[in-house]
Parts: sequence; C-alpha cells; structure tokens
Amino acid sequence: MRTNFYELLAKKNFSISEEHSTLLHLFSTEDAIFSNHFWETTAEHIDKQYFRELPFRGSYTSINQIMSAFGFSRISSSIDHLLTFCEFLIAVLPEQKATQNFYFRKQRNTILGNINHILDRTNHELMVDPNGNPIIVEKNKAATLAAQLVDDEVIAFELIEYNHFALKGDLEGKKKLLFSIAAHIEPILRSHVLQKAGYKQLESDAGFLFNNFHIRHNNRSGAKAQDYITSISNADLEEWYDKAYEVALSVTNDASHQQIHMALFQFQKAVNRFCWWVC
Repeated sequence: MRTNFYELLAKKNFSISEEHSTLLHLFSTEDAIFSNHFWETTAEHIDKQYFRELPFRGSYTSINQIMSAFGFSRISSSIDHLLTFCEFLIAVLPEQKATQNFYFRKQRNTILGNINHILDRTNHELMVDPNGNPIIVEKNKAATLAAQLVDDEVIAFELIEYNHFALKGDLEGKKKLLFSIAAHIEPILRSHVLQKAGYKQLESDAGFLFNNFHIRHNNRSGAKAQDYITSISNADLEEWYDKAYEVALSVTNDASHQQIHMALFQFQKAVNRFCWWVC
C-alpha cells in the first residue's frame, strides 16, 4: 500500500541542525517584512521598532549583539542550544507587537509554527513563569497535574520548572528546587494522610530521599554525612534527584486525591443520613 504524503511527513527524521538553520533563515536572512517602503528581515524590523523596549535585554542594544553573545547564529546539533534559541525567538516576538504590521504578523506565525513543531517532536511544551516569561520544559503530565493542584504559585511553577531543559546536569539548580519542593510536601508527610490511605511506603520513601540524598541536609560531610553520598558520582546523584522529584509529584497528587476522596466520603455520609431521615 502506498504511503501518502502526510504519513511521510510524520515519519521524516528530525534534524536539530536543519531546524536551527530554518529558524535562523526565517528570522535573520529572509526579507519577509515590508515596512516604511523597504523590505527587511524580522530581526531588522525588531531592531528598528522595539528591541530596546524589551525588559529582559539587559545591556544589549541590538539583535545581532545578543545573538552573537549566545551563539544563536552558529548552527549546532545540540538540542539544548536549539531550545534556547527557540526561547529567545519567542521572547523577542511578543504577541502585542504582531498587530502593528501584517507582514510581521505573518512571519511571526511562521516562526512560532516551526517552534511548535520542534517542541512537539522533542516532547517539550511552552509554559509561562510567574513573571510572564515564556520557558520551554519537557512534557510531564504528573508535573502539570501537581502544579494545577497547588495553591502556591511559586511552588506550582517550581514543580514545572524542574523539567526545564537547561537544568539537565545542573545539580545545584535541581537541588535548590527540590529543597523548596521538600518544604511544600513536609506538612503532607507529617500529617500521615498518605499512610492512613495505604500509601505508607510512598510516605517513607519521600522522607528518606529528601533527608538522606543531600537535598535538605549536608549528607556529604559533617554529622549527617552518608557513605553512599560521599562517594556517589554527580551523574548518579542527579538520577536520585530525578527520582526524588517524581516521588514528590506522587505525594502531591496522591494527597490531593485523598482529600477529594474524604470530601466525597463525607458527602455520601450526609446523603445517606438525609435519605434515612426522609425515608
């Protein structure tokens, strides 16, 4: 049976360098925007119209300057480099600027369409931090659910931020987030709500991981030092950090489910009492 065009597209191998090259062409090579009687690239248009108004630019005064500093004009086969470039493009293409020029809006949509394709093929998604800044994180349904269940906006974002691609290999960055997440789940563990619901092992594992794997305490030296932590490699420790994170997500999600279960149980009791009284 012949494979149709759409099936061929879906099976096409994903090339990081090709995707980077295409984005670079769309952004800084292709004359796609007609403005003030001249054709110009998207980068040139941003430079002329609003780059210096962007709050995150620091001391950079032009698109070329910031692209040179971060190496975005260099085609790379690194997925982290590509995703960082995508974050940059999203940041310099805010939606409110797209209403001012038809050609700019059209090219912006093309660039964002390519970025969405990249995120889809690499299992990433776009999130917005509490300050309104867009960031790219690895898709994690459990993390998304946990963030939705948490009332504290900072903790909710930290549960998502742990999946940021730039944190891979960053032990200190992950440890900082886990330390904050540990403070969030500590009241849950102390309440023993999980143990009462039959999740005794999950409660025990969470406490052990956060207290003995160099997250809440110094387990590499001093009174709380652990032999397996003093000799463990950074790569292995990062794996344990990732396991601790997954356990924290389970604690958050299971505790929320238990609260729903208890509320439903109380509701059913009230209904039964009402039915008994009426009958």
